[in-house]
Amino acid sequence: MSFVMAQPALSYWGRVRNDLTLRSFAIVGGLALLVSTQILFQPHLFEIWDLADIGQAWAEYFVEVALIGAALLIAVVGVEQAPVRRPLSRWLL
Repeated sequence: MSFVMAQPALSYWGRVRNDLTLRSFAIVGGLALLVSTQILFQPHLFEIWDLADIGQAWAEYFVEVALIGAALLIAVVGVEQAPVRRPLSRWLL
């Protein structure tokens, strides 16, 4: 008696692409916006620096946090969809 494994409906990259929705990237962007505002709450920040410099520094930090968040999202979805057959291997991932 042999068992035939069914082929997955979508390829690995198709499943990853389906899980990377606009909603998930919007959540990452919102969290990045929330986290990036922490630099605006430093004491004496607005007394020492010009508003334009503060805005530029905040924008750069926001982009940095958003890129890190997007990379983490892609990595987590990629690992989640990895076709691992053994439970130990999945646990190690």
